[in-house]
Amino acid sequence: MNSSIVENSWCAEDPQIWIKMHSEAKTRLTSSKAALSVLSANQSASNLYRVFREFHTLKSVAGFMQLDVAVHLAHDAEDVLEQARQGNIELTHDLLQVLADSLQAIEQCFDAAADSPRPLVETNEEETCLSVDPRELLKLIRCIDTFSAFIDPAELADTVDIEGQRVIEFIDGILDEMRALACRLQQVSLDETLQQSARVAKSLSIHLHRPIDIEIVDDDVKINPRTLNALRECLLHLVRNAVDHGIEDPKQRQLACKPACGTLVIKVVRCGEYVEVSVADDGSGIDVTRVANRAAELGLPLPQLNTEDLLRVMCTGGFSTRKDLTELSGRGVGLDVVENRLRSFGGQLSLESEVNKGSRFIIRFRDTIL
Repeated sequence: MNSSIVENSWCAEDPQIWIKMHSEAKTRLTSSKAALSVLSANQSASNLYRVFREFHTLKSVAGFMQLDVAVHLAHDAEDVLEQARQGNIELTHDLLQVLADSLQAIEQCFDAAADSPRPLVETNEEETCLSVDPRELLKLIRCIDTFSAFIDPAELADTVDIEGQRVIEFIDGILDEMRALACRLQQVSLDETLQQSARVAKSLSIHLHRPIDIEIVDDDVKINPRTLNALRECLLHLVRNAVDHGIEDPKQRQLACKPACGTLVIKVVRCGEYVEVSVADDGSGIDVTRVANRAAELGLPLPQLNTEDLLRVMCTGGFSTRKDLTELSGRGVGLDVVENRLRSFGGQLSLESEVNKGSRFIIRFRDTIL
């Protein structure tokens, strides 16, 4: 099992991470424009919340890329949308246009960042990387399956002689190997996503003046590429949650007889067809009383004070125990986004927490190619 410690570094020093984040930003911008267009036609609560979440995610990406203007623009847009969600204001045509203009300005920030000089990527001339379209690999797998169906050794046993049977079994074995190879080629490594998540956490810890050590533990796990984007967004919110809500500031940690420097562990393991990704911190843990009191204020049912019920309440849209609203938190969006994204690929979220010891959020999903 591989383990690595993330040093103090910034994505500008890693061109590949920078390019990946800019690509993610462009994807989110496209999604945000579509959501805003739908909201303009139908101002339902669900459409309003979708746009709200899109701006929240854009703010997270902008924060990671240190685009302060984009962060402030997204935060201001969140303020407007939050007021609309609370029923305090009406989203008039003019306000919708302001939101559209904000998106355009945010996009210009990302484009300007992409056009700024970046360190060149060093390449190893001895290594050659080939980019393969996953859709083409999927076609290959299906062709192999179709061919295999026509030469099933069991079905052809009575129609060919012994020598013919051996040839069929030989071809069938090769097809099995080809299919397994195509499946492996279609999978993508989680390494870049894990490093990206760690850098998000490190950048946020510097911003909050909360020193942390980050450890990544993985076993070179590769997953279905169709799952990767959703998983990346989930990790982004979980590491931000761990640093902003979980790990205390140095003074609080010292009062709790802890090292001033916190610890964050991002771990990935494969268990057969299932993959488990966890984000653990050694912070204050979940304040059960605080969560229960806030749930009561919001009228949310909390039958028992166990981790399952606590997590269900914490994943409710708009739930937050933080009274003060900051550019980082207080809107109750993070865990709600995680749960919704996990639902899109059949993932599940669970929680382990102990007061003054820390919390561990675990994502578990079945990973198959087809």
